[in-house]
Amino acid sequence: MFIFTDPPKSVHLLGNRTQQFSAGRMEKLECRCYGSQPAPKFRWYVGNRELQIGDNGSKDKTGFVKTDDNFVAGSFAQEERKEFIKGEEVAITTGSIRFIPSIDDNGKYISCRVTNTYFPEITKEDGYIITVNCKFFFHVFQNYNLYTQEQKDLQR
Repeated sequence: MFIFTDPPKSVHLLGNRTQQFSAGRMEKLECRCYGSQPAPKFRWYVGNRELQIGDNGSKDKTGFVKTDDNFVAGSFAQEERKEFIKGEEVAITTGSIRFIPSIDDNGKYISCRVTNTYFPEITKEDGYIITVNCKFFFHVFQNYNLYTQEQKDLQR
């Protein structure tokens, strides 16, 4: 039996690279790999931290993996197809992940890396610097004792 193998040729992190993420809100990333037979293994990183998926940690009720910091990653999906590009049949695999960024992820490089079991020395990667916004809530406390007597009388 002959198994056709091919290393990954290129990888592209899809979507708007200027998108701003919100801390604590679930986000979805998609990564597309061209080439690679059999389908590649996708790995996701924020800075030097690999986003954990699958059974690599304890999950909460939504399926997100619990780490020491936060619930950072969860569901992962992969789709495979073949297309003809410039007269050549090319395997295209798209991987997507849902994760929850934290404010600590602001300014970090988010990336998708792919490898193939048969070509472990060949790694393809794409990524970009992300902006993570955080909405702060605060309550302004007014000290009643700092009001003048006239202001106090008006409030009564």
